[in-house]
Amino acid sequence: MFDPVLMIMQPRQIEVVIDSIKDNVKIPKVWFKAYTEPEVMEEMNEFVKKTNYSHYIIVGDDAIVYKKAIDTVLKYGKMEKYEVFTGWMNMHLTPNGEYSPESTICLGWIPEWKDFEGPVRSEYPQWQPMS
Repeated sequence: MFDPVLMIMQPRQIEVVIDSIKDNVKIPKVWFKAYTEPEVMEEMNEFVKKTNYSHYIIVGDDAIVYKKAIDTVLKYGKMEKYEVFTGWMNMHLTPNGEYSPESTICLGWIPEWKDFEGPVRSEYPQWQPMS
């Protein structure tokens, strides 16, 4: 049974983001407010342990959620072809503040975490061109 939930990490109150989620996401939502990143990871893990949704979708507090985007996530999530379905956005900026033609994706295995804070940039492979 396809029974997803959206988990929103929300340390900030960004109205345009909140409105986009309220307007476009028609599945159950859980807002994790006022946590640090390590704290929200713990809280989200506890939520997953205590609930029984079929899919757990995570979004940050600064991502405007468009209807087409959430519909795509739900469509591919429901297919069950993969155990994990992820999306990303290019956050690598050039020195003049524009987006770089390099992506922030990691091809291959994600590095093992050596401490609680997670991997550092130097542990990932080289960034790949978006093309």
